[in-house]
Amino acid sequence: MAQKYINRTLESILKKAAAEFPAVVLTGPRQSGKTTLLKHLFSKHYRYVSLEPPDVRAVAQEDPRSFLEMYLPPVIFNEVQEAEGLLHGCGNTLLFRGPEGSRACSFRSHGRCDNGNCCAL
Repeated sequence: MAQKYINRTLESILKKAAAEFPAVVLTGPRQSGKTTLLKHLFSKHYRYVSLEPPDVRAVAQEDPRSFLEMYLPPVIFNEVQEAEGLLHGCGNTLLFRGPEGSRACSFRSHGRCDNGNCCAL
């Protein structure tokens, strides 16, 4: 039995941020509905890529720039903290794609903070 989606007060803030900024980061505790929220708001126009599977994560870690070229925006990157170095590639991509317009470099991602350090976006 499918559960009914629960509207969140954060929805309007995320939509506004997505319209105004080239990249949006969503962090929060595990199992709090981050992925559900992002898919609900953006799945019609954004691709979804999970970095949880080891094979996908390995490609992202080996060559972040090429990985990001495979998944051109708009895209939701889930479990980004699993691929160390990908955000460095993302930053470079944002800079290189800047002249194409802010919508051309809209990355959506989420992650968690471990051991008190924000190690993931």
